[in-house]
Amino acid sequence: MIWERLTPGEAHGAYCVPKNAAFDSRNFFYGTQPKAMSNRFDMDGPWPLIAFLHQASNLNIVTLHLNNLFPEFTESENFNSLENNIGGLAFYKEELSDFIALLRLHSGYLPMTPELSSPIFQIMHTNDPVWRRFHPEWLPQTNLGLYRQLLEPLEGLQKTKNITIVRISRDIIDSPAPNSIYFSIASFSETSLDDPNFNPLDAAIARINLNRQGLVELSDLLESEVDFI
Repeated sequence: MIWERLTPGEAHGAYCVPKNAAFDSRNFFYGTQPKAMSNRFDMDGPWPLIAFLHQASNLNIVTLHLNNLFPEFTESENFNSLENNIGGLAFYKEELSDFIALLRLHSGYLPMTPELSSPIFQIMHTNDPVWRRFHPEWLPQTNLGLYRQLLEPLEGLQKTKNITIVRISRDIIDSPAPNSIYFSIASFSETSLDDPNFNPLDAAIARINLNRQGLVELSDLLESEVDFI
């Protein structure tokens, strides 16, 4: 397994996860550099972080959070890796396969609930005004897929209505090599779109709330990419 579960001390000390979240036994954190804590400033990074956070208000839901940490991020005393908005990960084939396995593993931790007949995710088309906020013109040769989350399982419990987009791309700029993909999550308030200058690539948070069906659907979306890398 490429992704190794972090101890609470590693999550808090090396990956800047707040102490109360890191030491909550219901949360799970994974990285590829679990021993980074002792000599983290001797490495250039990035240090990818995957978090599965429990929801005390609803045991049927987990929050998936991504981050890609560099030493300069963590030098700030108040840095919180669960609030940072730099949250995309590049996956080679084995890393992607292991991430899919993690999604399916954690779907099994959630209670069975009646499955919805409609999908959780819907592919976005180029005529969608939100699509243009992701500036596809910046990367004209990108094989880009954007998927909107249709069901926000915490809707009604949040102060604002959020839009959450899953982005999957294959290109030489986002990806470190042609045989990899770039996966990111962008969650932002719907009212942010009132600002014509709002750019989710810079300002969105890389987290998504998912029930069991959502985790499975997300794993299936990524599974369809495995043969392309």
